[in-house]
Amino acid sequence: MSLLGEDGTFLSISAALLEQLAALGIAAAAQTTQRLLDLVAPADRGAVQAAWDTVMAGAAHAEVAARLRGGSGERWFRLQLGRTLAAQPLQLCVVDIHAQMEAAQRCALYQTALDTMPMMIAISDEEARFRIVNEGYCSHYGYASKDMLGQPFTMIIQPPERQRWMQWHRDIIAGTVEPGREAPVVYRDGRRGFVAVTADRLQLADGSRYRMTTISDVTERRRIAQREQLLSAVMRSAPVVTFITDGAGSITLLEGKGARLLGLDPDTAIGQPARAVLAAPELAAALDRALAGEEATAQFSLGAVSCDAWLCPCRGAGGELAMVIGTLLDVTERVRSARILSDQLATIAAQKETISRLLLPILPVWPGVLCVPLLSEAGEALGIPLQEALLEAVVRSRARLILLDLTGMGRVERRSAAQLVSLTGAVRLLGARALLTGLRPDVARALVDLRIDLSAVRSYPTLHEGLRACISEVSRASGPQPTQN
Repeated sequence: MSLLGEDGTFLSISAALLEQLAALGIAAAAQTTQRLLDLVAPADRGAVQAAWDTVMAGAAHAEVAARLRGGSGERWFRLQLGRTLAAQPLQLCVVDIHAQMEAAQRCALYQTALDTMPMMIAISDEEARFRIVNEGYCSHYGYASKDMLGQPFTMIIQPPERQRWMQWHRDIIAGTVEPGREAPVVYRDGRRGFVAVTADRLQLADGSRYRMTTISDVTERRRIAQREQLLSAVMRSAPVVTFITDGAGSITLLEGKGARLLGLDPDTAIGQPARAVLAAPELAAALDRALAGEEATAQFSLGAVSCDAWLCPCRGAGGELAMVIGTLLDVTERVRSARILSDQLATIAAQKETISRLLLPILPVWPGVLCVPLLSEAGEALGIPLQEALLEAVVRSRARLILLDLTGMGRVERRSAAQLVSLTGAVRLLGARALLTGLRPDVARALVDLRIDLSAVRSYPTLHEGLRACISEVSRASGPQPTQN
């Protein structure tokens, strides 16, 4: 135990401290004339002064780690200061901690080195608790080192997998050498992912064993691989062909179930010009547009198979054409269905035209006389279709009288009545004249109720009477006619 005055000079020095100071190269004469702070390394004087002030302020005890320096170098000591009464000298006890401090500094240096490494490293003891974790390892999982040290390493393993990975840890500690594997991990914020893990056993001289682990994140790589597997499965099962060409138009990829349907061999197509492999003029023209930088589509046939094609140019970072991605879709069934539908629509149109002709026959009943029986079922056919057909018949037959027979019209609607007026007017423009026959009282009342003006059109109650009038008029215009039996 050494004693110090209130100014920090030595009043007495213990034999142990004398020996330690002598080892540092401090002469015996100087030892008793120097102040304690004069022996402390400059970098540590502030800490020693603070401990000194604490005791001088009335504290019974204070200690600090500091280096004492002499001509032979410096060494770490723990300085313990205290006094029992205020009037008594300060007591100083010095403990050599140089070995421990150097070991702590080495550990700090190693930790700093680990933290600056680009790898993510952790060391666990035999009980599977974290003992060392570098900065990269901690930040990857979202933790601070203080939150991980001393905790089971399974804190970052997804719960259902923890037991299996604990057994893996025991195997590594026992000396099993395993290749790297991927671990299902959970992050501090609850996200889940995967890391690639490599592990080695470390064994110290005292026999203690540790596991050193390095990791790298493979979550995105696994997601990409899963997407690739999904796309590959889709192409294997769907009637689709996907191909890629380079900037010159040579095939670099050809995949899809549809390739076999089109008679294409993916193995032999690689490296071949796409125009030669996909030998269809429409597709070749679309490929030329895509190689020129334009998105293109085409529809073509290879044998009995019909396809739709979509081609998309892709450019590199410099703007140059890097590749063309193409997709071919088997649309044979769609084309066949469209063809069938088109044929059916054509048949329906022809049938409709036939029905219209049957509903609205234009009958030549006498030279220069046409008869058109009108039916309620004719509907829209009373409009443009009848008008066009009747005017064509008038011109062709040079008819001058047209009998519009309403005997078969059970009802007259405003639209039908208006079309009837339009029809008589169109006939008049060609120099012919329309006559109404079969105009029953109820139809006549309906026309009156609808305020349809047919006063300029001559009408007859029956077709027979109308026909007799027409024959008579034609006979007068052409002279005497042979007697009809």
